[in-house]
Amino acid sequence: MREGKTKKMPLRILLADDAPAVRQGVRGLLEREGFEVVGEAPDGREAVRLAQEVCPDVAILDLSMPRLNGLDAAREIRQICPWTHLILLTVHSEEHQIVRAFLVGIRGYVVKTHAAEDLARAIEEVSNGGIFLSDSASHVLVESYLPQTNCPLPLDRPGATCGICGFCPSTAPDAAGPIPGSCTPALPTPGISPPRHP
Repeated sequence: MREGKTKKMPLRILLADDAPAVRQGVRGLLEREGFEVVGEAPDGREAVRLAQEVCPDVAILDLSMPRLNGLDAAREIRQICPWTHLILLTVHSEEHQIVRAFLVGIRGYVVKTHAAEDLARAIEEVSNGGIFLSDSASHVLVESYLPQTNCPLPLDRPGATCGICGFCPSTAPDAAGPIPGSCTPALPTPGISPPRHP
């Protein structure tokens, strides 16, 4: 019987991107992190074929690929390999792209400009059943769901809340008058409901 801990098998990764230079760079990054790249595809259709053949632990897909884009490829891979975890590696960080990605079953969203610091973390996170977003994608998603306000003041500034948006401060704690640029010219009168946004 061999002594010591059993060596953990590296996660098996399928990589799909239509740019050879990107695939080469990402493969090098993954292998340095101890992952095993078991297949590379230049388009979405080939990614689906390889996924059916090698059944990877994680599939990393570009969004904009010929023949089949990353979202459609992810959808098909989920059907043929439901245990494969899916990560989108893309230059896009628009809200609708992020939402669409998660709706088709992708659980990791990595922006290419952050790949060096994010990709290994994303793989570990999604392979353990979690969700990962690059900071820039996470910021876009959070911003899209925050209440809209025209007030340029920071939300964490101490003081009374704005009578219109209910979030931004409308007056300084030690001032009787309004702060220039806030949504409302003064505090709402006690007992009177603040006006609503149009």
